Amino acid sequence: MKITYVVTCLVLLISICSHGQKKSKDRYFIANAQYSPIVTSKPISKGTSVGKSVVTRGPLPRKSPKHELRGVWVSTVQRVDFPSHASTSPDELRREWLDLLQYYQELNLNAVIVQIRPTGDAIYPSKYAPYSKWLTGKSGKPLDGNYDLLQFMIYTAHQEGMEFHAWINPYRIIIDDDTTDLDSKHALKTHPEWVVKYGREYLLNPGIPAVWNHLTDVVGEIVKKYDVDAIHFDDYFYPYRIANEPFPDKPTFARYGKKFADINAWRRANTDSLMWNVKKIIAKHKPRVQLGVSPFAVWRNASDDPRGSDTKAYQRCYDDLYADVLSWIERGWLDYVAPEIYFNIGNPLVDYQTILDWWSSHSEGTNLYVSHAIYKVNRQEKYPAWNDPDEIPRQLNIARSNPNVKGLVFFSSKWLKANDPGVTSVLREKYFNEKAELPPVYK
Repeated sequence: MKITYVVTCLVLLISICSHGQKKSKDRYFIANAQYSPIVTSKPISKGTSVGKSVVTRGPLPRKSPKHELRGVWVSTVQRVDFPSHASTSPDELRREWLDLLQYYQELNLNAVIVQIRPTGDAIYPSKYAPYSKWLTGKSGKPLDGNYDLLQFMIYTAHQEGMEFHAWINPYRIIIDDDTTDLDSKHALKTHPEWVVKYGREYLLNPGIPAVWNHLTDVVGEIVKKYDVDAIHFDDYFYPYRIANEPFPDKPTFARYGKKFADINAWRRANTDSLMWNVKKIIAKHKPRVQLGVSPFAVWRNASDDPRGSDTKAYQRCYDDLYADVLSWIERGWLDYVAPEIYFNIGNPLVDYQTILDWWSSHSEGTNLYVSHAIYKVNRQEKYPAWNDPDEIPRQLNIARSNPNVKGLVFFSSKWLKANDPGVTSVLREKYFNEKAELPPVYK
């Protein structure tokens, strides 16, 4: 009886292991793919997955927590991170995406924040925007066979155990003064009355209610059509202030802002309206989908507001980008907040630990993730601290020592892969040497 039981257990164990191996080998195959399924290139060995030699000096890392979001931004605008070049070939784009995923998997990351709407366009077929020139090379030009790459990107991220956060830039529609060769579905063509120019950029006017409705429809389409885990907005709401150039929305304020005491309160109310509408449309169609924001590091300085941080930031969420993120947290609109703390430890204007502690004290009821500027490592003359390979590890130690911090995010994929000067190797060998489960979400 005992021998039979043991043999049965061994057979079952072998069967499970074989099934797991087969699933791993075939994990990139999709039954209904429009093109022949492809398999990614051979896995990069653990010793070479992040390239350069490991930096061995510096502080010992905090113990890797069991639950921790570990995310990376993937920028499509100007092809910063993906794709490396314009292409209409599904196979080519799929191979490149799988190579990226494999790299993230080797780093034990568990979330990707992918820019699916970079400049009023989309990397997926949409009713509300043309295909992005950053993907295919020309505004409105689809992939061969009208292939939906986003479906594949989401599916494969999930297969690798990663959440897929759909990153949207809501207002920015042109970044470089170039209005030539725009597709007929582009907002500048369909609704020029919605558009304002500020500096070299063209933006949807945040003060027009029809713009809020349009962007709400955009989010609704994404949530209904795709199996995304989150809708993500970064720091770009109203644009960063340009010296001696007022934002050109006074006529809009005269038309829509009569109930407000001043234009600044009206602007904040406009951003509030967008966020509330987005929150409602997500709840209506797929309430499990998270809503997250990665705001500029400083909400307000203490010199502006007693609730503000002990900082001296020139631009602020509340006063310049008209994003009252603190209010959104207090109202329960956000499932997570990932402030972009792109400042070094000891920075005289915004110190890393000072601003992290501020967010820790003001994020009750939502998950707090900390965004890190890995793109600044070895590339900052003004602040030499960024030339120290231990700067990011020290920041991670501070973040992990705070029990309210539930995740770490890095901008961006390109700079993670650059591994300069061996910082990514440190992440892999010291900080992310074990996998982590995603933290529970406030819902």
